[in-house]
Amino acid sequence: MEMPDEVSGRQVVLWALIGSHNYGLETESSDEDHMAFVAPLFEDLYRGRTYHSQTVTLTDDLMVHDVRKVPDLLWKSNPSFMEVLFSRDITVPDTFAAPYIRHIVSMRGRIETMNLPVMWRTTMGMHLSRMGRLEKGTESTQPLVDRYGYDTKQAMHAIRSLWVLRKFADSGFRDFGTAITAAPDEREWLLAIKSGRYTLGEFREYADRTLKETEELKPLFEDVEPDRETFSELDATVMDLVRDAIDQEQTF
Repeated sequence: MEMPDEVSGRQVVLWALIGSHNYGLETESSDEDHMAFVAPLFEDLYRGRTYHSQTVTLTDDLMVHDVRKVPDLLWKSNPSFMEVLFSRDITVPDTFAAPYIRHIVSMRGRIETMNLPVMWRTTMGMHLSRMGRLEKGTESTQPLVDRYGYDTKQAMHAIRSLWVLRKFADSGFRDFGTAITAAPDEREWLLAIKSGRYTLGEFREYADRTLKETEELKPLFEDVEPDRETFSELDATVMDLVRDAIDQEQTF
């Protein structure tokens, strides 16, 4: 999918590849996922609304967020949003917003450790949620449940969630980009899970063991004080971006 200049009249200020292609887990059937952030319109501010949209096609998925959500999304340290700053393919369009977005990207070394306690809780919550949905399936993954007895795609990502925490901790919290990327041997193992090579019982046994091993790392995350100075700088940068966005809009 090519980056659009705008979405619903809102200027795109950041565009990034996310999902399986960003993790090194893509296969021939994988969709290409992107996330975009857009500048708000004056009307958005006046109406007190925050733009959000999601477009899903046979080959591409696109999630769009108002750039005002960036500070809160990154403060929550959800790897699904953090990965945008560590994307294999990140584009900062040449607009008024470029200096602000480039500054945010340059802060990623601090942002990745900005709120480790919440990263731990969020990521562990994702793991447990995925484990709880293994036998339910979704509209797109029900065929996996019918074939293998459980949602093997959810299973793969449940394990990957734990691996992200472990790899990030092993790096001394200095390499989130590598933590979310599957090395060749990790890719082989994760795709084996997705392909249904293991029974539900075998997978649950491995997942339980991996969870126990990962839980030993909890103090490394929970004992770190959140970096509120970095959050304040991030928030101020986005505020300045939005102020300029409104000024730009008023010139037309």
